[in-house]
Amino acid sequence: MGAGEDAVVLANRIAERVRAETEESRRRIVSAMMVMAYAAALQAREDVSDELDRATPEGMTFAEPDPAREGAAKRARYPGTTLSKRFLPDTLQKRLAGRSLTWAGVTNEDLLRTIQTTVMEGLTSGAADTESVKARVESVFRGWVADGTVDPATGDRLLKASKMEALVRTQASAAYNAGRTDLIMDPEVDVVAAVQYSAILDGRTSDFCQKWDGKIIENTPENEALIMELTPPNHVHCRSMLVPITRYETWEETDRPDVQPQKGFGVLPGVENAAV
Repeated sequence: MGAGEDAVVLANRIAERVRAETEESRRRIVSAMMVMAYAAALQAREDVSDELDRATPEGMTFAEPDPAREGAAKRARYPGTTLSKRFLPDTLQKRLAGRSLTWAGVTNEDLLRTIQTTVMEGLTSGAADTESVKARVESVFRGWVADGTVDPATGDRLLKASKMEALVRTQASAAYNAGRTDLIMDPEVDVVAAVQYSAILDGRTSDFCQKWDGKIIENTPENEALIMELTPPNHVHCRSMLVPITRYETWEETDRPDVQPQKGFGVLPGVENAAV
């Protein structure tokens, strides 16, 4: 067996070790992600409900107790509906659970891809002996667990703090915005005439969010796919959101920037430019 074959075998062994040693931590990450996602989505529905209430003309009520659920938590109601801002539809729950699994799975997959790249770099750089490649791969593995986030309950190192921060922030944004859009786009909530992209503008704002900030899309069946894909996050560390505009407000639909979200965050229908 040559040095190249030895390196592949070694990489596979280390990959199995990574899977074995991180599986329990990954399960805890999934659980934490799901709890956070549900909480964020519930908060989003409350926020959207309050925003719709504030935009409602005086004398009209869009949030009132549901007499059919006496003694239960207050439910937000809209004309002709029994929607609750403290209720997550099954479809939304499934999306949040799937997203939590996906994001938690990134921790292992990213590490395995990094190991594979390191092996190939070792082979092509002339260091094609097993020990040299082994040293390279083990340094990568240590880089993921050393100085990483430590689970206070078990003392296990999960992954580098910077990666965990990006993971959690992006997942929280995704869950919060999914909760907002789910309520905004619900066909029973017939007061939303349009949505407006709202970004936080500072030195960290992405080019995508700068260009979309303030843009308004009419809430029509033809625009549904665009609105769903436009729902933040549109890149790592995205802090933007979609804001509902009711039929009681004055607004005009705007142009649509020719720019796409960061790769891996969806593709906007009818937008050709792949820049971020």
